[in-house]
Amino acid sequence: MFFFIIFFADPNVLENFFFYSQYKERTTIFKQIVVGKLVILSGKDSFKINNYSEELQPLLEKTKKEFEEVHKFLNSLDNVLLKAELLSDYEVVAQYQTFNLESIKKLEFDKNFIFENTNNIFYEIIKNNFYDYLKLSLFHYIGNWSIGSKERFLDVNYKEVPLYHELVKSSGPINLPNHVTLGFAQIIFVLFLFILIIHNFYILFYFSKVMVKKSIFLNSSIIFLIQSYLIVTSLTNVSTPRYLMVVYPLIILSNINFVNYFYNKKN
Repeated sequence: MFFFIIFFADPNVLENFFFYSQYKERTTIFKQIVVGKLVILSGKDSFKINNYSEELQPLLEKTKKEFEEVHKFLNSLDNVLLKAELLSDYEVVAQYQTFNLESIKKLEFDKNFIFENTNNIFYEIIKNNFYDYLKLSLFHYIGNWSIGSKERFLDVNYKEVPLYHELVKSSGPINLPNHVTLGFAQIIFVLFLFILIIHNFYILFYFSKVMVKKSIFLNSSIIFLIQSYLIVTSLTNVSTPRYLMVVYPLIILSNINFVNYFYNKKN
């Protein structure tokens, strides 16, 4: 376990050392993250504007109208992976394009109020819409495993997609392979996710056994690191497969070890 902690910590320590040897301070995307989560959640029926600071309410009245159509559209989708992928893109729209929307530009809202009070606003989100925040994070967790769902399954007229032009801007151009390759990759990702979930339940149900057997404990430690990383990422940002790629080799390793454990046990 200690080895893996050092393995993950060393790159961060080195990166910080080299960064601060050249620069005095670094900016944070936390402010944009708070804006994104506040705005995307404001479109939900369970989001009550009156529960939030009086200074925010004029902005939230506008964002609620803009993003309630987004949630209606997303709720009409049956494909969970497609919904998770689109929800992530819409949150990116909320992060970086909210103040460019015509209805909000007319409002002349001082966006510095949000950027100067991000900690308090994030606390208000947790306090007033904690369940919605967790549900949003769960979709981001799932979205990390989605491979090209928009390209394969989003088959609607662009006029039916809310904030379509803003949505297009939320993702840069990507040279995607053909649909057969994407479909195969998606099957592999779902299979890996399924094995990972089974592995998690095994650890929970046989915790005492895990703690005794060294080989199982080592593999369980890898699972703990994988899930900790994915959960923190899902809680603090949006989903994208590139975040999954950081721990993808560990996922393959842990899944192979888990399947091999049961194969050896059977034989």
